[in-house]
Amino acid sequence: MTLKKNYREQIRGLAPLLVLGGLVLVIGVLRPGFLSWDSLVVTVANTAILFILAAGSTFVVMLGSIDLSIQAICSFASVIVAVMLPGYGYAAFPVAVAMGLVTGTVSGLFHVWLRIPSFIVTLATSGLLVSAALLFSHERAISIDEAGRARLAWVTGDFLGLPNVIWAAALVTALGIWSQKYTPFGRYSIAIGAG
Repeated sequence: MTLKKNYREQIRGLAPLLVLGGLVLVIGVLRPGFLSWDSLVVTVANTAILFILAAGSTFVVMLGSIDLSIQAICSFASVIVAVMLPGYGYAAFPVAVAMGLVTGTVSGLFHVWLRIPSFIVTLATSGLLVSAALLFSHERAISIDEAGRARLAWVTGDFLGLPNVIWAAALVTALGIWSQKYTPFGRYSIAIGAG
């Protein structure tokens, strides 16, 4: 009985990968060009940013909360980088990261100290950040010139034939698994979420 239960748990743990593999095969049968190396690399690179965001949200969900402000934080961070890159160069990146840290911290403090549900706090944060992004960009599309694109090469470039964003997603995955299994934060997250 225990062996059967362990087998079911292993299958359940592998279910997301099995479903993903099945979907890739179905799409590959319907569109044979999809299974080419270039097509798969582009697909993985295009979804890597969403994967990185979802990996960060995993801990929020494990703790029993939800974060609806992720897309707005990304939007505002990209506006900060696009606006600041021509005049301030690489300093735009730490400013964008600092903005994300500050807004996440403030949302978390409102949720914990004032006991406002995370759904409401992050929805309000999302609205504020979307408005801030519109104000900061003067409600216009922002073009990045050649010099700015050269400063983005470490993001948009590739290493060993794979786009850097895929390597970043792999690093985030490894750090997430490591922190979940081997740090007190990861163990507390699982314990709090289970409680």
